[in-house]
Amino acid sequence: MNKIVGIDFGTTNSLVTFVQNGKVRTIQSKDIEHTLPSVVCKFDGKLIVGKEAKENLGAFSKGDGIKEIKKYIGKKKTIKFDNQMLQPYEVAAIILRKIKRNLQLYFNEEVKDVVITVPAQFSDAQRKEIIQAGEIAGFNVRKIINEPTAALLAYAAENNIQKETVLCYDYGGGTFDVSIAEITSSYGGQSVKILATGGNRELGGSDIDRLMFNAINQDLMKTKGFRFNGSSMKLEFGALQIFEAVELLKIDLTEKYEASISIPALKKPNGGTVGYFKKIKRSEFEALIAHEIKKTIEIVKGVASDSNISLRYINKVLLVGGSSRIPLVKKMIEKDLNIKTTMGNINPDECVAVGAGIEAANLAGVSLLKKKIKVTRDVCPFTLGLKYGDGVENDLFDPLITKNFPYGEEFSEEYSTALNYQNTMELEIYQGESNRATNNEEVCTFVVRNIPERLAGDEKIRVTFKYNTDGILMIKAKILSTGIEVTHTHKYGYSVEGSRKEKARVESHFIENAQVEEAIVLMNSLKKHDEVKQGKRIIEAIKYEDKVELEDIMADLLD
Repeated sequence: MNKIVGIDFGTTNSLVTFVQNGKVRTIQSKDIEHTLPSVVCKFDGKLIVGKEAKENLGAFSKGDGIKEIKKYIGKKKTIKFDNQMLQPYEVAAIILRKIKRNLQLYFNEEVKDVVITVPAQFSDAQRKEIIQAGEIAGFNVRKIINEPTAALLAYAAENNIQKETVLCYDYGGGTFDVSIAEITSSYGGQSVKILATGGNRELGGSDIDRLMFNAINQDLMKTKGFRFNGSSMKLEFGALQIFEAVELLKIDLTEKYEASISIPALKKPNGGTVGYFKKIKRSEFEALIAHEIKKTIEIVKGVASDSNISLRYINKVLLVGGSSRIPLVKKMIEKDLNIKTTMGNINPDECVAVGAGIEAANLAGVSLLKKKIKVTRDVCPFTLGLKYGDGVENDLFDPLITKNFPYGEEFSEEYSTALNYQNTMELEIYQGESNRATNNEEVCTFVVRNIPERLAGDEKIRVTFKYNTDGILMIKAKILSTGIEVTHTHKYGYSVEGSRKEKARVESHFIENAQVEEAIVLMNSLKKHDEVKQGKRIIEAIKYEDKVELEDIMADLLD
């Protein structure tokens, strides 16, 4: 059976997991990054993905670097990279293609089947673009799973739970999700049933970084007489230095009551450098970010209220995501919600990836040694409805499926023709909570054709809506008088020809797979003969996608 791995494709970092010998594991190799920063840049004509890309401030200051691409998925925004205009999912595909190459290096074979995590608040369009990014990268995306659902799977796997109602508080780099689940023990395993979900895909740890950047910027203006423009995608070198220092400061303040930001040679906007040093107390940091944490608390209360779940029935809050490590988060949850928080024997930075690995193992028919863990129910994050007019307003929203409707269940509605001899019916479908359709997100326009031409009201169409296990909407319509069914086959932003071109653009940055396979065979042969140094040369060439270097090494070794 083919290997299936789980991928947590994060705003800040990405991580791969897989089940081996009954345990969930991550890549452990000195030659491959354990956690891959979701960052790409172009330097001296070469593609760099991961830690070195993140640290290459020079490339970013020239506009040759991209980070936090996940924020732009599904937003129909083009991004300039390497003198090309790319869709966000193409940039995501470059990162996923790097992950695929890392897997090939680690396992000495191609890995194609994957489970990829997405924020629970991702729309239909965003979910489809993540799948499309995976396909362009050369993966077969077997499933996508909501991030808090994956984290709850990991929590259930590591804890002996008879019955608990758990709230997953997932505060990541670019998004905030909350899911409430019932975890129960049954038949030697545990089941995770999602009761409700909510969040904000525009709220994350990067917002805290920006608040701190703004505070430092103000201090620079006060003490040094200059400041940086921090609002554009292409940032000055000095602004990038501050963001890098701010990230380290935030981490320090999770463990210490006082930390410092120190930049010995801060590059000024108009040339030259200056030293910058400032001590910051945790209490100052907490005062700066308290309103951001408050936003997450209000979302939690809203999810509980909307789903008629009393917070007093929640046993624990599971803290997930790097931003949940901030001490103020735990303090405000326990004070404002009066619920005990827990890490639940899991790593908040890795548990989403672990859950993806568990789901991948379930698909592969491989079980954990301890117990079988499965999701018995997940739910949609948005209300689904149609745009309609009442003769006065033509932008009204008619809700059909309310948010927290279970995946896999169907909802049907019958519609009659409104005009004499009408042979076509057009349904404009949206997701969201506004009573105005265009304030919500458009999913698609679903057209039913070939309706028998009769008097108004004489023909009826039954339209059935269903979310599949990926959280993607499936639609079918049946003309009741003829029995003819029409299925919705819309695939957001996707065409076969377009996909070929996108795949070619992504592949152009990478050494051909056939070359890599040949190099890996040679590398393994060298290892058997203790030619470790030569093997490392091959790894380095593959790692940096250096085609010329790899060809030279291969020619040298095979002569």
